Amino acid sequence: MGSERYVRIIATPLGDAPEWVRRGWVGLELPVLDPEPITTQTSSVLPVTPTTSIDPVTGVFRIFNGPKIVTGYLAPVDACIAILADAHPKAAEWWRLNTPHLLNCGKSWIFDESACQLIPLASEPD
Repeated sequence: MGSERYVRIIATPLGDAPEWVRRGWVGLELPVLDPEPITTQTSSVLPVTPTTSIDPVTGVFRIFNGPKIVTGYLAPVDACIAILADAHPKAAEWWRLNTPHLLNCGKSWIFDESACQLIPLASEPD
């Protein structure tokens, strides 16, 4: 009990950041707030400016960047950005420039479960 838990990012996580930024997480080990994934409603980490389009197949009007239900691991933003900055400084800079409202205020974000592998504690079997 009390040991910090980590996930290894094994695939490009979902999200609003450009793919090259999201790919920067792959291979990193990030602290998580709980070893159990949670399912929650999420919204864009970017300022709210929904993009709209007409689906070319159905002709239905679509709005992107709306709320989504995601199952994943909660991770502290500041710790994750620090780890990302060591491995991929340009990707970390993208986050600092585009989401300053998430920094230095104790916020968490969610990494989708399919992109993560929980790292067992030394006392746990693999």
